[in-house]
Amino acid sequence: DKYQNEKVISAVKHEIEGHMKDPGSVIYKNIKTKINKNQERGNTTSVCLEYNAKNSMGGYTGFEEESCTFSDGRVTCLGIILKQTVPLDGLTGVMKQLIDQINKDAIRKECDF
Repeated sequence: DKYQNEKVISAVKHEIEGHMKDPGSVIYKNIKTKINKNQERGNTTSVCLEYNAKNSMGGYTGFEEESCTFSDGRVTCLGIILKQTVPLDGLTGVMKQLIDQINKDAIRKECDF
């Protein structure tokens, strides 16, 4: 229902903003949701969206795609997990571009609904 959908989207936004340098600056667009029915583990909700936020210099960094799952009151965001697993800050050149593209492809695959 609409109320549950708003609750899920609010939880996802809260999770994303918790990882931003300036949480109040986050802008969202293209938000879509899908309920995944699973009788054994319970239903989950997939949320795909794009967000843009200010960096430590105060400038917006550009919209990024994100794929999150809401289950049992918890939010898991694929893009955040990937950035924490393989931080791009220490990489340069082709390696940075390759890891970034793999991450984007994984998120797009999750959001193909």
